[in-house]
Amino acid sequence: MRMIRLNKERIYLHAPNACVLAAVSVSPAPPVNELEDAIRRAAARHGSLAMRVERRSEGENGYEQCEPKLEISHDRLESEFDWLGAADDLREYVFDTASGEMARFVILEGEGETQLVCGVHRLAGDERSVVLLLSDVAAALGGAELSPLPMESHEQPERKVSGMLSMMVKMCNRRWKQQGRAFGETEYRKLCEKAAEQSQLICSRSFDANMTSAIQNACREHGVSCADAVAAAVVYTWRERCEVNMTSELRESGCAAMGDYSTCVTLAVDPRTKSFWQTAAELKAARKTAEGDPAKLYAQMSLLDAAEPTLIDAAWYQTYDLVRHPMVGQLADMLGLGMHSRSFSVTGLGRVSLEGGGYRWSGLAVMPPWLPLARRTVAEVELAGELVVTMQLADDADADADAERFEDAMLLLEEATVDE
Repeated sequence: MRMIRLNKERIYLHAPNACVLAAVSVSPAPPVNELEDAIRRAAARHGSLAMRVERRSEGENGYEQCEPKLEISHDRLESEFDWLGAADDLREYVFDTASGEMARFVILEGEGETQLVCGVHRLAGDERSVVLLLSDVAAALGGAELSPLPMESHEQPERKVSGMLSMMVKMCNRRWKQQGRAFGETEYRKLCEKAAEQSQLICSRSFDANMTSAIQNACREHGVSCADAVAAAVVYTWRERCEVNMTSELRESGCAAMGDYSTCVTLAVDPRTKSFWQTAAELKAARKTAEGDPAKLYAQMSLLDAAEPTLIDAAWYQTYDLVRHPMVGQLADMLGLGMHSRSFSVTGLGRVSLEGGGYRWSGLAVMPPWLPLARRTVAEVELAGELVVTMQLADDADADADAERFEDAMLLLEEATVDE
C-alpha cells in the first residue's frame, strides 16, 4: 500500500500534546444517537481520520490507510459547563496514532442543550480542519449527504536549504543515532507521560454579540484582521519585544478537506513605543509582506524538512528534559524549535458558520496545541456573533501572572474598541 510521506507535519509526530481542542454548544439538545451518527458520518468523510502513522526504523515516517478508529463518549452535564476542564482532560489524552486513532468526541447532555467537545490530533488536520469537521457534523445532523474527501499528499514548491545548515543537521542526526537514540511508540509515550507531569493553564474569554460587533467594526476601520488585533492586545499587554508566530493558511479557495494546510509567519514585534492600533497595523503589514513572498512563506517548512528525521524528535526530548545534547540544542534554536520565553503563536480562524437541522450552534472555542517554538498559543474564532479568545500557557510560565495578563489583554481589546 502506498505510504503518504510525513513532511512538515513531522514536528507533530512525537509531540506529547499535539491535540487541537474544540468545544461548541448545540441547542435544543439533539437525540444522542442522532448526534453520534452525525459525528461518525462526518468523520467518515475525511481520509485523514482513516490513516494510521507508520513509523519505520530508517526514519521514514508516513500515513497508511486503515479502518477509521473513532471514540465517542457521553455523559450528563450536572452543572454549568466548564469547557476548559473538559478540554484539559482531552489535552492530556495519548492518541494511539499507530493504530489510526486521530480523534475523540465527548457529548455532554444538559438541560435544553448539548455540549460537544472534540480533540483531533494535529497529524490529522490543522485548526481550520477541526472547524470543517464540526461544520460537517452540523450538516450531517441536518440530514445532508456528505461526499468523501480523501487525504492527499500536498505538493509544495521546491525548497532549498543552505549546504552548511544541511551538513550541520546531518552531522547532528548522525551523532544522535550513534548514541543509540531511537524514536518510536515507546519513546512517544514516555514524552506524553513526562508532559502530563507538568501543569499547563488554558485561559478563555468570550465577548457578547455587541462587543464582538464593535471589535470587528474597529478592525475594519483600521484595516486589520481580528487576529491582528488579538495579537496586538497580547503583545502590547506584555510590553516587551517578542516574536509572534501568525498562522498562515495554504488552503486553496473552496478546499473542505482536513489536513495540514497551515504554516507560521514569524514576526519580531516591539510594542513599547507604539499605540495599540499601530502595533496591530505593524503585525498586519509584516504578515502580508511575508505571505506575499513565497520564499518567506515556505521558509519554515524548508527548515523542518531539513531537520528530518531525528532533530525535531531530539528537540522534544530536550523540551521535557529527557536528555540533553548541546549540539541538538543549538540547532533546535537555529531552526526555531527552541524554547523562547518571549514568544506567542496566534491562530486567527475568524468568522465561521455551523448550520444544520434547525439547531443553534454557539459558543465555539478552539485551542491549538502548544509547541516548543511558542511559550503561549492564542486562538480567536467567532460563531453566531460571539467572539471567543483562548490562550494556552507553557508549563514553566508564571501561571497566575500570565492569566492576569491575559485578562488585561482582553480588557485592552475592549477599551481600544470603545475608545474609537
